[in-house]
Amino acid sequence: MGTKCAGRFGLRRLERALTVSELLVLVAVIALLLWVLGPKSFEPVRTRIRTANCASQLRSIGVAFRLYAEDYGNLFPAALIHDDLWLTNCDETLVFAWRRLSNELATPRLLVCPGDTRFAAVNFASMTRSNLSYFMSIDASVGAPQMLLAGDRNLSSNGVHLNPGLFDPGTNCILTTTKELHGGVACLLFVDGSVTRYRPGHPPERGSSLTIATNRLAIP
Repeated sequence: MGTKCAGRFGLRRLERALTVSELLVLVAVIALLLWVLGPKSFEPVRTRIRTANCASQLRSIGVAFRLYAEDYGNLFPAALIHDDLWLTNCDETLVFAWRRLSNELATPRLLVCPGDTRFAAVNFASMTRSNLSYFMSIDASVGAPQMLLAGDRNLSSNGVHLNPGLFDPGTNCILTTTKELHGGVACLLFVDGSVTRYRPGHPPERGSSLTIATNRLAIP
């Protein structure tokens, strides 16, 4: 009796099982749904992870700035470069300024945001503007901890995208962002080493808006 019952039970299990054709159709439907919905479904997660990694990189860059300043009389790299160089050849001067942090940063990979399409340089010697994601303030001072020091390049001024070069804000300038990185978020590093994720129109981590009337930025 036990054997007959087991046989019937096994037969019922086989009758309820999917055929090979049905299984293939199911797999195909699941694959199609993942192909259609997958990128959209997972992109917010990817964006949050990349933004968090970018903020972490900027904190490391902030440490590099502080270590550099300790060795150079409390001055950041930009302060040791004459204004004329910033005004006449901002691109190469910005690269030169970032290279001055090579001992503290160890790798140029830290200078490319995880959410950027740009590629990191193989080494600091071969680095160009196209290997940079982060702007650098040329006026930031150790004595002004709330000033911007560096951050993502996806910035705009009063809604106008900031092109590569030296950006000299006016008294009425309010920084906004573009959607080029992090879905419109810009990670910003301050002199005190703190990093904020800034998106205009959303509850900010620091202040209701960002004004930089006396802080010139070199944009890569």
